[in-house]
Amino acid sequence: MGVSSCMRLVGAAAIAVVCWAGTAQAQGPWNVGADGANVTATLSGGTLTVSGEGNMMNQTNHETFPWENMREAITSVIIEDGVTGIGVAAFNGFVNLVSVTIGNSVRDIGDHSFAHCSSLTSVTIPNNVWTIGIRAFADCANLASVTIGDSVAMIGISAFQSTALTSINIPQGVAIIHDNAFGACDALTAINVEPDNSLYYSVDGVLFRKHADILLHYPANKPATSYTIPNGVTSIENNAFAGCSNLTSVIIPDGVTEIGDYAFAGCAALTSVTIPNSVTDIGMGAFSNTGLTSVTIPNGMTSIKSHTFQDAAALASVTIPSSVEHVGPYSFAGTTGLASVTIPNGVTGIENHAFAGSGLTSLSIGADVVHIGWNAFAGCYNLTSVDVDHANIRYSSIDGVLFRVRDEIDGGDEEGWLVLYPASKANTSYTIPDGVTGIEDGAFDGVVNLSTLTVPSSVAHVGDSQPGMSGSFGKVGSLASIILLSPTPPGMGWGWNEEYDYTVFFSTVCIYVPEGTVEIYRDSDWGRFECIKPVSEYVSIATSDREIPRPGGSEEASVIAPVIISSGEFTVGPNPVSRLSGIMNFYWNGRRVNDGVLTVFDASGNVVGRVGIKDINDNNSRRVVGSWDLTDDRGRIVSEGTYLVRGMITTLGGNRERVSVLIGVR
Repeated sequence: MGVSSCMRLVGAAAIAVVCWAGTAQAQGPWNVGADGANVTATLSGGTLTVSGEGNMMNQTNHETFPWENMREAITSVIIEDGVTGIGVAAFNGFVNLVSVTIGNSVRDIGDHSFAHCSSLTSVTIPNNVWTIGIRAFADCANLASVTIGDSVAMIGISAFQSTALTSINIPQGVAIIHDNAFGACDALTAINVEPDNSLYYSVDGVLFRKHADILLHYPANKPATSYTIPNGVTSIENNAFAGCSNLTSVIIPDGVTEIGDYAFAGCAALTSVTIPNSVTDIGMGAFSNTGLTSVTIPNGMTSIKSHTFQDAAALASVTIPSSVEHVGPYSFAGTTGLASVTIPNGVTGIENHAFAGSGLTSLSIGADVVHIGWNAFAGCYNLTSVDVDHANIRYSSIDGVLFRVRDEIDGGDEEGWLVLYPASKANTSYTIPDGVTGIEDGAFDGVVNLSTLTVPSSVAHVGDSQPGMSGSFGKVGSLASIILLSPTPPGMGWGWNEEYDYTVFFSTVCIYVPEGTVEIYRDSDWGRFECIKPVSEYVSIATSDREIPRPGGSEEASVIAPVIISSGEFTVGPNPVSRLSGIMNFYWNGRRVNDGVLTVFDASGNVVGRVGIKDINDNNSRRVVGSWDLTDDRGRIVSEGTYLVRGMITTLGGNRERVSVLIGVR
């Protein structure tokens, strides 16, 4: 390749003009010494050679190595004798690096120095090296062989994380092995320690620290399916078992007091863990993404930390003791197999998203809970009821619905809020008790049976006032009507469009408001709803006055109105239609119709027919746009009853009009 471009590169103290002429032409030398050290580097034929006396510079936000834009061209690195330190991030991201030679004078391998060198398969760390820095070889995905020199005293945090190591030998001089040094090494089967090491030891390939008897690391690919931690161990380190692919059961002996953060995270096959009562601290995320089916929290625990059992999808049973005072954020989020939980007396706080997305069908909250965080039960779409101990002074349940009767902070102004309406509660209609002042963020998220909600005039706030929240109604699928009895539109949370797409919600749900306030609501945040009507036009399908009258002659179906959801005029007739007549005509009053489809549902919600509609007749004030022959999709005449016709009409002007109407058939 000929010379194509030149670029000016800045080293530690020298400026060199580099002309790209292919790998055959030598480039450099560049001064890459730290604090005036005489260390230079030269690139020739894909080999980068660093030589001189002293430490290399560190890459920082303000200063980079001169080969920053040539990393993919470098296949070999040679650190010659005389160089004492490899700089931070010096060779980070050399994706084609296959060979590294580290001189005997090097004492320190800097943080991130060889991270992300995905083609590197082996490395020998010479005897004079003292420290291996943070993430020094992390994410070297094919690094399968590492020899650690006898003088190494410290192995940094995540130094060999996410490498292809199958085994590693820790020499006798190593005094510090930092957290997660061999984390996410999915092929690792054994960590062996030289017998003369005074601080570390290994038993059957499992790494321990002496004196405190801490289990540091269980190799992720160790073939055993069960493991009993030896007696005498007092603590399980952070990430100790993380990602273990073969373990199905672990027995933790009495005497262990602490289980570290993410200690068993990602052990997908792990279905059983015995936790003794000596354990008083379980770290955040400790059993996340495991296969646990049941767990008993030890009696000495006072807090369940964040993410502890998150996404343990098979977890079906959990026992929380009365010693627990706090259930942390996301602690049981995503436990889709968890159908029931009792929050005992003693628990005072349930944090944000603690049970979000779990499989709960019922929930019992104890007397001492004074704080329930945002969306603590969001996405619990199987929940049918919430029960609160009658002695609780902050929360209550009425007919299975959760309320906050007093603000969790004395003197707060959020008293009397509806916190959660269970998503699978059987009711098709619900009236919020008078006196409730607000509806919590996510309170009606995911409801599947509720068709009509009545909101009393006492409600002044709907949804949270903080930006980015999901809004009170979330992923509502069944709601058709909201009756708002306040002449002043309640405040609406800012987050209605932040987390969910409410386009369908605003176009299908009709709100009914006090007489004379339609325009007031249209000018408020509630104006996002396409359908806003005076409450006098709403007739509940649950009351006798919604019964369809018998016909008189050719009487049309406008008498069965009001239309449930419509932004225009829509009628059917005659009403009710005799099955003997065999046909029902649909009319549209308003703009001309182009086309559309109506779907007919029976009382159980089953689809029984479909009607194609189009503009087929102009009869002054109305147009016949379609008809139904009163047969189902198999051509059978439908039985007597009430049917719901719902669908979408497209007018010639391009507007899409949603329609929904009840019809009677006898």
